[in-house]
Amino acid sequence: MAIILRFFDCQGFIRERFFKIVSVPNTTSQTLKDEISKVLTMYNLQVRNMRGQGYDGASNMRGIYNGLQALFLQECPYAYYVYCFDHRLQLTLNATAKGVYEIWQFFSTLSLIVNFVDSSAKRHSALQAVRKEEIADLIACGQLQTGIGANQVCSFQRAAATRWSSHFRSIKSLIELFSSTKKTLDDIIEQGPLELQGEAVAVLKAMRSFDFVFCLLLMHKLMKITEVLCQTLQRKSLDFVHAMKFVGHTKSFLQEMREEGWDDLLSELNRRFSDQTSELLIFSSTLDPRDNFRNFKIEDACNLAKKFYPEDFVDNEMFALELECAYYEKDMRSDPKFQNLESISDLCRMLVQTRKLEFFPMLYRLICLVLTMPVSTATTERAFSAMNIIKNRLRNKMEDEFLGDCMVLHIEKEYAESIDNESVIKEFEACGTRRVRFS
Repeated sequence: MAIILRFFDCQGFIRERFFKIVSVPNTTSQTLKDEISKVLTMYNLQVRNMRGQGYDGASNMRGIYNGLQALFLQECPYAYYVYCFDHRLQLTLNATAKGVYEIWQFFSTLSLIVNFVDSSAKRHSALQAVRKEEIADLIACGQLQTGIGANQVCSFQRAAATRWSSHFRSIKSLIELFSSTKKTLDDIIEQGPLELQGEAVAVLKAMRSFDFVFCLLLMHKLMKITEVLCQTLQRKSLDFVHAMKFVGHTKSFLQEMREEGWDDLLSELNRRFSDQTSELLIFSSTLDPRDNFRNFKIEDACNLAKKFYPEDFVDNEMFALELECAYYEKDMRSDPKFQNLESISDLCRMLVQTRKLEFFPMLYRLICLVLTMPVSTATTERAFSAMNIIKNRLRNKMEDEFLGDCMVLHIEKEYAESIDNESVIKEFEACGTRRVRFS
């Protein structure tokens, strides 16, 4: 189990730090809860001070009664759980693709083409040679411009079941290599080994079919839209109010595709990314600084603190917050430095840079609490990807133990930017707060 801490530093920047890898005997919610609590207690981080938690959508994590998030909420009712946005998008795209036979068949054929042409080093080299000739001919005809780094010979990208972005890269690579792939298959049919000719004929026939080419172009157009959202949701500094804005933009771009037969996709996005996700989200959106703080409402800001963070604001601080809000609204809308902010994260940093956090300490505290809310578990996933190198690639090497130690050091440098938890704790404590969410 990988544990990631999310907090913000004294300059108002959101930080996500790889903190610890824990070996667990099983993945039941109670076991995970006990191990996480043990790690936090070891470094004097109290569970009651948690203000957010984020995991994927497995039942042992998101279960409303006995899931990991529910167990922590019993101990700390303000550790609000947010189901990883990036996982939700992956599930949406997978569910809708499987629900449309033609699209399911398209991805199966795409995988067949990539595996046949790219699984053999000889066929891979043949494809590269054909593509180089094509590029040379296009340059000679004036259809391609030359320059440093231009006209690189690309290769096929394989799609991974759990990474929807890889499907988009696979589609892009086939579109670029379409004519080269056709020429390579023709050469195999004419001159290749007899046992491959029949398979090459079947692959070429499937690749040239109207249904496949239509879906290839349609999915490329569709996934250019969803790819932006997919990459955005994996950013470390993204706050979840801004994330929901991007979801809304994506749905509006897809709205025009309804008449093309994509009602199922839009319905799935609406179900998993409802605008009414939670009351917490609605109240938090009042802090959004875009359009000259158009969404800011004093009542919503006070209700956000009163209803969701009562332990962080005592009675006299709630009164101070209400007084600050009126001055804050007028001051923000009249200060040119705050006119073009795009997110709550930008707002937080600008308050630090202009030292206005000293004039609005209660609002600054509220903003920081909202920023601890998770959007995705991408940092945790990257940690697992690095761990996979140790578990698989290095396992069978004679120097396994030495390389394993080196890789652990590499992981900690890459994800924690330090080689021990104490330095992460010092950085965390230097921020003047112990509010945290973890994945």
